[in-house]
Amino acid sequence: MEHLLAIDPGETVGYAWFGLEKYDLQIANQVEAKGFIEKLELWAGNGGFKVVIEDYRIRQDTVSANLGKELKTAKLLGAIEHILEREEVPYEYQPAGIGKHFFDRERMEDMEVWQVGKVHARDAIRHGLYYLMFGSEGDEN
Repeated sequence: MEHLLAIDPGETVGYAWFGLEKYDLQIANQVEAKGFIEKLELWAGNGGFKVVIEDYRIRQDTVSANLGKELKTAKLLGAIEHILEREEVPYEYQPAGIGKHFFDRERMEDMEVWQVGKVHARDAIRHGLYYLMFGSEGDEN
């Protein structure tokens, strides 16, 4: 694997591409979910990368907020998994919020990876940095 793609899924998807040497952030951005799926279709066909994805779980404290909702993030994750599995791109999940305290604003600014006004891109960067620095924390597929 030459690259790592970190994904923060949601109606707005944050993503970050890393080279695997020296925590090399190459690009970070955020786009609407449909636009991201179109990008992922293209990327997955070329292979050569691994993916780390923020996991989506309904927790005890969020049950009432999700009752009767469409759960678009869960559907998006299904589409992402389908593409990655079809193209045999390895992926794994990380718990939501992992690395948020370690990779706080100050540390990210010091690393020159802070993205102004792009909260989802920042979360994707955190997931990628955490994976590169500390390794696997989630479920591998």
